[in-house]
This record gives sequence, C-alpha cells and structure tokens, in this order.
Amino acid sequence: MAIDINWFLMTDIKKRSLIKASWTPLCAYDEHTINGEPGHIGYEREYFGSVGLIFPIDQAREAFLLQWDEVIPKWGHKPCVENGKYFPADVYSFCNGLLGTYPVLQQSFDSGEPCVWHLSQDIILGLGLLRERDGWVRPQEDYLEVARLKRIQEGKPVRFEIRTEHLRDFLCARESGILIVTYHLREIIVDSAPDFGWKNGIANETGENYHWNGHIHPIHEGGFPFGEKIAVFHMGRTNIDPNDDIPTFGMPGEDEYKSSSWVRTPTGRQLFSITGEMWRTEWIPPLETSPRVRGDKEESHISFQIDSAGTTLAGKKLYDHRGWIWFKPSIIRTLLEKRNGVLEWYTDETGCVGPAPNMGVHFGVNELGLINVLAKDIASLPTIYQRVWVAHNIPPDGRVSKELLKSQMEAEPADTKAPEVILKKAIEHLQKASTYFLGRPMLKEHHISTKIDREIHRFHGQSMEGLFFLCKELTRLIVERIDVDLLKELDPAADKKLGSIKRLEYFLNSKGFEGRKIMAALAGVYDLRIGDSHLPSTEITESLKLLGIGDTGDYQKMAKQIILSVAYSIGTIGDIIIKSSKDNRA
Repeated sequence: MAIDINWFLMTDIKKRSLIKASWTPLCAYDEHTINGEPGHIGYEREYFGSVGLIFPIDQAREAFLLQWDEVIPKWGHKPCVENGKYFPADVYSFCNGLLGTYPVLQQSFDSGEPCVWHLSQDIILGLGLLRERDGWVRPQEDYLEVARLKRIQEGKPVRFEIRTEHLRDFLCARESGILIVTYHLREIIVDSAPDFGWKNGIANETGENYHWNGHIHPIHEGGFPFGEKIAVFHMGRTNIDPNDDIPTFGMPGEDEYKSSSWVRTPTGRQLFSITGEMWRTEWIPPLETSPRVRGDKEESHISFQIDSAGTTLAGKKLYDHRGWIWFKPSIIRTLLEKRNGVLEWYTDETGCVGPAPNMGVHFGVNELGLINVLAKDIASLPTIYQRVWVAHNIPPDGRVSKELLKSQMEAEPADTKAPEVILKKAIEHLQKASTYFLGRPMLKEHHISTKIDREIHRFHGQSMEGLFFLCKELTRLIVERIDVDLLKELDPAADKKLGSIKRLEYFLNSKGFEGRKIMAALAGVYDLRIGDSHLPSTEITESLKLLGIGDTGDYQKMAKQIILSVAYSIGTIGDIIIKSSKDNRA
C-alpha cells in the first residue's frame, strides 16, 4: 500500500488553527479504525483527544504551558476537598496557582453505567441554549445548532463541540479565554519498513505550540513487539482445606504454596507499526464584543430600500427613519415556515407576523397586497431575522396600508375582521353547537386543527397553484374531518354510499334548508384541491363559481374570498344545528 509520510507528520493538522475553525472541540476521546484488524497488515487507525479549560485572560501565558497529562481528568469530574478547601466539580486547580473551569464535565459511575458528559450550565444559560437529543440549539437564532455531542454506536460519548463564534461570545462576557489541549495519533501496520529517514525509526519535532513524535518499530503479526519474550509467573496456596466449613488464611509458610514460571515467545511474521503522535496547545481568545451573553449592541449592516429613489438604510439610521418599508407578500410564508412561526390578525389588513412569538412585527397589507412594516420595527430585529426580511424587500409600490396607518398614526384601529379570523370563529361555533346539541363535534380532532393560523391564510394566493394549495389545506382542515359516523347516526336512512360533503348536504336538506347552496363553497374547495394536475380550465372556472369568485388574476383577493366563503358555509351549518335543535325541543 502507498504510504504518505505527511499523514504521519500531520502536516494537514499543523496548518489548521482552531480560532479559524467553525467548531471547537471542548472534549474528545475519539478513536476510529479506518481499515483492518489490530496487529495485522493494512490496519489503520486514528485517534483524536481534546480537553478544554477556561481561564481568565490574565492567566493565558501560564495556562499555555500546561500539558496533556496535566489537564486531562483521568477519573472524571466530581467535587473534592484539598487542605480543607472545597473545589466544585468544574474547577481546575494547579500547583502554580492557576484556577480554570472545565466547559464539559465527564461523569463516570462505579456501577458500570456509561459515562455522561455535561455541557456547562453557565454556557447553556448564557447563550440561551435548548437541548434537543445530543444537540443544543439557540431558539433566538432560528434554532441554530450551537453545541453537539457525538457518540459511538454503544452510546459512549466521544466528542463534544461548540461553535467557535458562540464560544468566544461567551468568553468575552466572562473576560476569559479557553485553552484547548489536543492529542493526535495515527498508525498503520505494513509488511516492510518505509524509508522515511528517521534515525533508528524515531523522529521528533517541536514547534511553537506542538510536539510531534514519529516511530517505526517491528512487531509480530498480532501486535507483540518483535523479538521480545513474555515472562509468566504463577503462584498458588496449598494450605487451604476446601472441606473446612469456614476456611481462613494467613501468610503462607515455605511449604504452603506452589509456584512456577515460564517464558512465552510470540510467534508470527515480522510486521512494522508506523505511528505519528502530536501534542498541541492552542489558546482561543474572546471576541471583542458579546452581543449574545452580555447584550452588547452591534450595528447591523443589512440595508433596506426605503424609497423609490433607491435609498437604503441600515442599523441606527434605519431605526431612526420615520417611515415604512415595503415587502413582497412571500415574506409571510417564509416566516411561517420557521419552526415557531406566528401569524395573528388584528384587523382585515393588519396583524403581527414573525418567526417566533417574541420576534413578531406589526404589519399591514396595502391595496396591492404588499406588506408594510415600520422601519424601526425591522431595525429592532436580530440580524439573523433581518436577513430573512431583506430577501423580500422591494421598492415602494402603492400606498402604505390604510388600516396600518389608522392604527399606528391615528391610534384608532379599523373595526374590521380578517377572513382568517372569521373562519377560525366559524369553526369554533360549529364545534360548540354540534357538541352541545348533537353530542359530539361535527369535525373530528386532528393535529392540523391547532395550526389554522399558520396553514390557512390569504398569502397562499400568489398564483393559481397557490389557490389550489390553499384549497387542499382547507379540505384537510374541514372536509376530511367531517364526522360521517355522526351524520349516519343522525339519519340512518340516507344513502350509505354518500361522501362526507353530500351526506352533510343531505342532513341540511332534511332540516328544511338548501343544503346544496350552503355546501357550495366546500364542494368548490374540494374540487380545486387537485386542480393543479387534474382539472381542466372549464371545471376550474365552475369550481370558482361555487366559491362566488372568478379568475380575476388578483390571487390574494381570490384567496381571501375562498376563505370567507368557506367561513360562511361553516358558520351557517352551526346556526342550522342550533336552530333545528331548538325547534325540535319546542
């Protein structure tokens, strides 16, 4: 096999700098076999060990002199008392007065349970991290993974890493740096020794922050050092009677023990083990500012266009601008795709939207369907979310939303309701009426029923395909949840082959109402749910008529009308249940 001396010299690792790396290994004992079996030709393995220690900045020079054997916790972490002084489990104390802190604590158990590694609570709370399995995410940064734990198949932890930027933010707030001491090992077993020019098979090199050793030594196939013998000694007692009920023993006399010894000579052909080892020490300083932990203010450089002349503002200038910014309506869908995205309606054309409840902004929809937001509100968002908004920023087009101006300038919110809110109230009305008068809800419980605000909204209406998707979501929310079994119990004589819409229509007819007219919107939505791939244009037009609209090309207004028509249908069904039930009781 071809052998590259640079692999053993670790030339690639020597070039790397942790301060430039995206991730910092706080703790690692990571060994993996690349090829083969130990002691046999072709065996190739690599080991990486790492220990991190946090020290005050003024102790950086002394800390940099620490070696691998001086910082590695050989028996895990636990509190201890030395000379009457108590030291917490995470504290590192050295004879020269150095006092550091381990960012990762290794908890071992005498009972055989696997070792458990704990990330410092100070780091977790300081950076606002949330643990998800073996990852720690930061919800404030769109659930960015900040720390992660790697395990082998048996569940044993082998590596703990943290994003370098976030670590240095934490260190800045703490006025500290972190010492990372690492150990690398690379080994290959071959059948003949390579000519590396290492005298007697040994080489070494010392750099500014590392020491490297190289070895080529012969072994027997199987792993024993070549030519060496193994001495074996055996000793046993002869003064113990196995028939005694309670045997005891003391120091044996000269004739009360037996012993033997022999020499074992390993066999197997001669092979060669080539190894490279490197011990390295790196000091990672803190950042100059700590926006996450200490709350330092950072000037944003993300620029937003504020007028038709192409003027852009960022940071404090954007915050101080007394005006609004225009965005494409697609920003709403983008924000709602975030894990905790929220959309709340205040009036027909205003509401609050954001990637998370505490990151929402007051917005308005203008007459062109575009989104308006105060510049100050955008400038107040964290940089990571400003990046989301700026991707949808456009020059001003149309006037600022009338209802937004009425709310923010006149302090008199419009007395209007969004179709999305009307639909939500209509569903609640139907469910309450059905439960009270019919014994159980008309719509079965489903996980989508808790996501109405995020799933059902006018901003799907950016194209005809978007309207089809909206109809698909409305079908899932309503049509597919209709309790057909309940309708069968209410009218057992109805045709058993009827689908949910027809069966509900039949139920309304039986109460003396025009079921077909009332159910028209739901029928139209049901037809359009597959319009993108199945329905011809003529049938699409007919389905839109059932919803009381035509293809005007203003898809956002069409989406609003679809939602409103469905809301009317649902609300009417609830009213009929109440009226017919009261009439029957009378």
